[in-house]
Amino acid sequence: MTPGAMPPETLPSETVPSQHILTMERVLAATPAQVFHAWTDATAFAQWFGPHGAALPVAELDARPGGAMRFCHRFPDAADVWVQGRYDEVVPPSRLVFTLGFVDEAGRPAPHPGFPGWPIDAAIVTTVTLAAVAEGTRLTVEQRVTPVTADVRQERELARQGWIETLERLVQYLATSNQEQA
Repeated sequence: MTPGAMPPETLPSETVPSQHILTMERVLAATPAQVFHAWTDATAFAQWFGPHGAALPVAELDARPGGAMRFCHRFPDAADVWVQGRYDEVVPPSRLVFTLGFVDEAGRPAPHPGFPGWPIDAAIVTTVTLAAVAEGTRLTVEQRVTPVTADVRQERELARQGWIETLERLVQYLATSNQEQA
């Protein structure tokens, strides 16, 4: 999806089939402000966002409502995966909502490179919620894939594993950045 383009239908979670929704939760030993920074600062984001083995050689974030988001996951021995979209909501330090789609390097809509049947018009709406808890911050990530006609079961299974690894990298990033600030 090109920045500024309207996303395909975005439906409330209760009307999206369960196979289209992925929810991950983790408690992080950092403040909501520190976690929010990790999600919205391009330099920080590039250090942790992606599964194990992925690099983020391009990370462009304009963390404001309507702002653009574009990044490239680079995997060893695999094609680069380009993603872009826009921020729908930005509420520091507690909430982010962004809509993303797969694109080619030039920013043109493209199918998911790992799933040839992935609909070119598919969008991933991600909601990140941060809440202060005694241990630090409770992070909840929910993703919804639209349109609801897309067969996303295989991709969602891999996405779940990718998010587990991505959140492990976030934990490591926060631990390192907290030590550097101490």
